[in-house]
Amino acid sequence: MVKFDEKSLSEILVKKLREIQEYKEIISLVKENSEGNIYIIGGAVSRTLARELYGGSQETNDFDFVVDKLNEKITASEGWEVSYQKFGNPTFKKGNVEVDIFPISEHEYIAKKKLKPTIENMLEGVPFTIQALAFNIKNNELIGKEGIEALRNRKFKVNNIESAKNVSKRKGVTINERMQHKAETMDFGIIPFNENLTLNKVLNIRAMENNCTAAIIIRDGSVLLGNRVYQEKELSVWNFPGGRCDKGETIGEALKREVFEEIGIKSSDFKILDFIGEIKGSWKDDIVHLFYCSIDGEPILMEPEKFKEWKWVKIEEGLKTHFNDDAIKLVQKYINDNNILGV
Repeated sequence: MVKFDEKSLSEILVKKLREIQEYKEIISLVKENSEGNIYIIGGAVSRTLARELYGGSQETNDFDFVVDKLNEKITASEGWEVSYQKFGNPTFKKGNVEVDIFPISEHEYIAKKKLKPTIENMLEGVPFTIQALAFNIKNNELIGKEGIEALRNRKFKVNNIESAKNVSKRKGVTINERMQHKAETMDFGIIPFNENLTLNKVLNIRAMENNCTAAIIIRDGSVLLGNRVYQEKELSVWNFPGGRCDKGETIGEALKREVFEEIGIKSSDFKILDFIGEIKGSWKDDIVHLFYCSIDGEPILMEPEKFKEWKWVKIEEGLKTHFNDDAIKLVQKYINDNNILGV
């Protein structure tokens, strides 16, 4: 049984790379044109390991290298042709084999963020976790815990949101479409990405006075709704747990506080599963952030002066009774798109 650790995977990779006919020539070529550390990245690492671990016949013909320093004068060994990319870095070709070399300092993420040019910083900026792998040829060391985890699970996810958005935009597709295309070529799965905002990012937003939260709590095909009473208006409406954020709170803190205040569920029994989206609130300039959630236990009527009752309502019926049309449409779309009911 394969051990999914750096040492075991490094041994597998070294063995498979050395079986490639041109491998010695490729390494010699890179050494002649660079100084310092040399790392293989990209498909020559991830696809080679995936093929060996899970099978497949796709050969590796493209080799990408990052180096500490690229020589000013580039030389091509006999039989190799050299051309230059738009940033002046060399591409070597021989038959159907292609070798790209670039200095780590020119990696898009490192250059843009003005980071120290290390392999760890570079891997932090790659779009997807399956790409977060690098192999140091000087000490035969595989680097990249996120990449190794993707290999272990045979599925990957977004590694760096900004980079994933940029590469997908350049390809004219969504992030999930880009991941799915890459996954299909490797016979891997993906962990889908929320294209709008990631859950943690939204939960950690420092709330403004016009920010509100709503917990869409679903259990066994039913959604939790409370009958909110407005005595002064002689009006009652069905609503999700949630409410207005207090000054200084994050969105996540406000959501947890409101859920406890309204239905008595502690944070330890309350799970925020996903960010559904945001809508305009009932008051001018209000923004309501909606979250897909679950609870352990049953709701308690904590504020009888505000609510008549809390009850579980079948989703189809419950959404019809909610007072906000925008919320109904957004939640219904989320339920359908993510097959929440499993039908």
